[in-house]
Amino acid sequence: MLCGYIEDKDFGRVLIYTRRGMRTFRAKWNKYGQLEVTLPPGATKARIVHTLNMHHDEIKALREKIDSAPARFHEGQVIPCLRHHLEIRRKAKDSQFYDFGFDPDAECFFVAVPLQCDIASSVAERTIISCMKAVAQRFAHTYIIPLAEQVAQEKGCTVRGFEIGRGLKKLGHCTRERVISLSGNLLYYPEELVRYVICHELAHLREMNHSAAFHSECNRLCDGREAELEQKLRAFAKQLPL
Repeated sequence: MLCGYIEDKDFGRVLIYTRRGMRTFRAKWNKYGQLEVTLPPGATKARIVHTLNMHHDEIKALREKIDSAPARFHEGQVIPCLRHHLEIRRKAKDSQFYDFGFDPDAECFFVAVPLQCDIASSVAERTIISCMKAVAQRFAHTYIIPLAEQVAQEKGCTVRGFEIGRGLKKLGHCTRERVISLSGNLLYYPEELVRYVICHELAHLREMNHSAAFHSECNRLCDGREAELEQKLRAFAKQLPL
């Protein structure tokens, strides 16, 4: 639970969290570049300052490790998509606003970053990711649902309907009403893996669990490649820049 913050001369504003059952402390840098410290309930300000001083070098080294990591995005970067691709580009005119959409001339999706923006910064990284998710939500119906309908027809499965969701880790969901939700973020996955996710959800039409019977059905729908495709899906998800 967030209980407040303190200002530190080296680390700036430090967010203080408490958690029952903790006997020591934990420090981490969040995605906004702020230090978060979690302590047992009842920790005084003096104890927090003492703890920061004791572990100053470790916390600083963790920050340096994060700062030295390669930038997730750069100008001119091309990110493959289910259809077309997405480009990270600079805006043609100076503006503080980001832009995103589909460029019919280049036949690609794009995220346009302000001219003066440092693309390697954490703020730019978060904003680019938000824009990429917005692109996925805007265009997923056009590309993912027709593919899902095609796969369902190929496999002889009857679905009440397909919907687009927002999941990043949970890429699909099948309800007992036979409605399948597919994450719009699948727009950034190869077609082979999108088809696998669709087949996984189609298997739930018969088995609403992950039993041996479910995996047998999923494997049948995947032409005997369930284990292989699941491994590929997990590996791809780890390197996806979202």
